[in-house]
Amino acid sequence: MAEKARKTDRRTLYTQRAIKDALLDILHEKRFDKVTVSDVCRRAEITRATFYLHYKNLAEVLDEILEEAMADDDSALSGQEAYLWLEHLPTCQRVSSNPKYLPFFKDPSITNYLVERLFQNEVPLRVPEVMQQTGLDELRACLLLRFAVYGSFAVNAELGWKKDALWRSMQDVLTIYTTAGMRAVGEQLGGVQAS
Repeated sequence: MAEKARKTDRRTLYTQRAIKDALLDILHEKRFDKVTVSDVCRRAEITRATFYLHYKNLAEVLDEILEEAMADDDSALSGQEAYLWLEHLPTCQRVSSNPKYLPFFKDPSITNYLVERLFQNEVPLRVPEVMQQTGLDELRACLLLRFAVYGSFAVNAELGWKKDALWRSMQDVLTIYTTAGMRAVGEQLGGVQAS
């Protein structure tokens, strides 16, 4: 009970925000695997004891920031990115549209961790959609979603996460490809699963 009360305390929330902002700020300068708790403490202007009062390690801070980023992803998109198919943009594109989180996407030391977290975030909503559109069972729908999320992440990483004309063109191409592919899977398999 005391733990829950501490988490809602205004000072606690302020300190946690300072820690998260410090980590985000540092990630503009160096990779996550090179950041230390001391770096974050100096930037947040807190002691190590204060840091450990709120978090066990930097990975826990990273997790909390990612949770916030994924919760905020739709609000991060600008008007010029408001395509009709916006809701079908992969999480990586929605989250990376907010410059605050962009250092995560450019940091090779956390790429595998990040893309897997984004994928897991999409599973509850997208797997049932894929199953409905294709007739695939849950396992195959999940694997197809993994292909789409990891593939989109790779393409966008290759493009440097820039939202330029090439990015817009590729989003259109990938959307057409994915939509036609889902339709073709549904038509050709007709709900019949290979064993």
